[in-house]
Amino acid sequence: MGLVCWEFCILLYKEDTMEEHEFDKMDELSEMDKLKLEQHLLELAYENSYSILTKKITFDSLLDKNTSLGISSLLAYDPESGVTRNEIESMIEYYEKVEWYERCAELKKIMDRKYPEQ
Repeated sequence: MGLVCWEFCILLYKEDTMEEHEFDKMDELSEMDKLKLEQHLLELAYENSYSILTKKITFDSLLDKNTSLGISSLLAYDPESGVTRNEIESMIEYYEKVEWYERCAELKKIMDRKYPEQ
């Protein structure tokens, strides 16, 4: 599991999206700070994705909540095409690494229901 969150996290902005120059600030960060930021974004994407997949919150509710707070919503999968087996496996690997085994079990059940033949 890589730390490069940009490859699989989807940024969903409220109507007044970030300006292009705000992303240029990433160039000013040290490599360590970039890794910390990417790790934080990855954790946020997994948390949001887990909450949606386990039906603790709906996608629309997540967007509404985050928009009202003025923040973006990140997911570890594309909500339009749905979560893939590989994306669920990556989430399980992450939760194993942080020893959150209850979440691993819930995600495994979801994966087995969604992809029973594999």
